[in-house]
Amino acid sequence: MFKGYIYLTWKMLLRDKTFTAISLFGISLTLCVLITISAVFDNYLFHDGPEKTNNNFLLVRNVIFEAPEQNFKSGKPGYIFFHQILKKLKEPQLTSAYEGGLKNITFVDDKKYTHSYCYTDANYWKILDFDFIHGRAFSSMEFEQGSKLAVISVSTARDLFQEEQVIGKIIQVHNQQYQVIGVVKDVSSYEPVASFDIWVPYTTYPSLQYRNSFDGDWSALLYHEDKKKLPAMKSEYTSVLKNNFEPIGPWFSAEGIAETKYDRLGLTLYSSHYREADASSFVKYSLFYAFLIMLLPTVNLVNLNISRIMERSSEIGLRKALGASRNQLLFQFIVENIFLTVIGCLFGVLLSVLIIDHLAGIGFVRSAPISFNLRCVAYALVWSLLFGVLSGVLPAYRMSRLHPVIALKKEKI
Repeated sequence: MFKGYIYLTWKMLLRDKTFTAISLFGISLTLCVLITISAVFDNYLFHDGPEKTNNNFLLVRNVIFEAPEQNFKSGKPGYIFFHQILKKLKEPQLTSAYEGGLKNITFVDDKKYTHSYCYTDANYWKILDFDFIHGRAFSSMEFEQGSKLAVISVSTARDLFQEEQVIGKIIQVHNQQYQVIGVVKDVSSYEPVASFDIWVPYTTYPSLQYRNSFDGDWSALLYHEDKKKLPAMKSEYTSVLKNNFEPIGPWFSAEGIAETKYDRLGLTLYSSHYREADASSFVKYSLFYAFLIMLLPTVNLVNLNISRIMERSSEIGLRKALGASRNQLLFQFIVENIFLTVIGCLFGVLLSVLIIDHLAGIGFVRSAPISFNLRCVAYALVWSLLFGVLSGVLPAYRMSRLHPVIALKKEKI
């Protein structure tokens, strides 16, 4: 029976080519937008680079400090804040503090190069999973000794040295000289915890002033090899922050969360305030915006389907007169609509791939390539099924309630 529905649907699409073309255009365009957005989210949440371990770590990057006069100051804390907080945590297997996003300017053959660099510790390399092309990361002993060693990305090595063999070369970072001991693959900008060009130990900082700084631009990672431990780690951090915080200066309390990857995306996209956004914000707002994107084309497709059903009223009346049940007719028309949206989905996937390739070619998504994988195919199928059902249920329901006598007379529904 299902095979017969598909065959009948195909014949109907070929019979009214104008309706089919208009429907496929609207479906393809809508699904192209949804599939592209889904692919971006997928690449942000499921990495192939160093942050492929993001199911096993929490990120601490912002804290809200509350003053006695009830004013708020939010921003990234400094080293001394993490030094006090992290040493109290028992749940994480590893903790790491780092300061990233700093800019280093170098001139090579009168050409200016700007690279981002990061001050970090040895645990950073144990928590994240970098792909080393040459060399290695600095060790815990080298970190403690303040050895001036650096790890650089492939593109940085190419910019500064124009050759493959760069291990042992000297680079200048923040007016200090470092010896290159490792080269890693470039990191996508979808991985903000690891997306830098140069990494050096923070024990080589030119001044020790950072050790006394309460405010700053520091972040921290809390890691456990068992991802089921993340809720306990998150709860412990919140508790330590709330109950064991030692005030420094005018502040008397602090508030913040240790973020999962879903928390980070929700906070980044929808809110900058921890009291208003968490992982649920990502799901809630994503579904809401997806619904808005689908609303107008769904309404248009519903109207087209109703017009098509009006033209097939005699067919519907004949089938009902021959014994077809309401459920059979309802199922038939929903299958027809889903089949149409699946075809539109194929064009939508092709269109989204072409758009992404074009944007990549002009550098619009530099260092952030969007790849299609099996998950993206699954997203496309889910969107097409959802779109097909939403746009097909109402016309199919109205059609199934049509009285056979009225249908055969081709009267209005």
